[in-house]
Amino acid sequence: MRYIAICLLLANLGYFGWNQYQTPAAEPLAQPRPLLNTGLTLISEYDEQIAQLPQPTGRLCSVVSGFVSAEDAGQFITRAQARDFGTYLNFADPNQLLQYRVYLAPTPSREIANLTLEDLSERLIGADLDIETYLITRGELENAIALGVYGSATEAIEVRNQVRDLGYGPEIEQIGEALDEIQVWLRPTGSDSINQPEWLDLTGERTDLTRTEILCQTIAQASQFQ
Repeated sequence: MRYIAICLLLANLGYFGWNQYQTPAAEPLAQPRPLLNTGLTLISEYDEQIAQLPQPTGRLCSVVSGFVSAEDAGQFITRAQARDFGTYLNFADPNQLLQYRVYLAPTPSREIANLTLEDLSERLIGADLDIETYLITRGELENAIALGVYGSATEAIEVRNQVRDLGYGPEIEQIGEALDEIQVWLRPTGSDSINQPEWLDLTGERTDLTRTEILCQTIAQASQFQ
């Protein structure tokens, strides 16, 4: 029994000595933790960051409103195009459907109307213009020459100007009623924006029109402008 106790004591002493001289395993280095982003920014730092952001560039278009009718807007478009502005007629409600009839005023008799139609047709062929023409034989426009019905005032104005260049004085009639705001979009051709002298020259003494500038690509594609 005494020998058993001595053997156990020697075994415990040996295990204790082995643990004391055993090289401890290296603990892995802790990875640095990123600083918490509290989302707080000083006002001065925010202003500096905003100043460093790229500023929007591009041509500025003008959204003009205050027109009493589509015909009023059409007359404004004619003046704008004569001053080399790109134009586009827009309604606040894009689902609103309006049409525009272009025509020559009624003549005193059917014979004169037929002669007018014949002469106009020859001039259109000579100018290589594909414009629909026909004689109106009844109604308020009896003996007038129709030049087509168009889905936008821009198209109607373009046809009117083309026929006007041939020596005639066509008119535009709006079919339907514009219940929402009428806008004309203006795009300058020789500069990045419309300056105040150009605006005053375009509007004359009209103080009822308002103008808002915005980047052109945010309101219309280039192909929309005439």
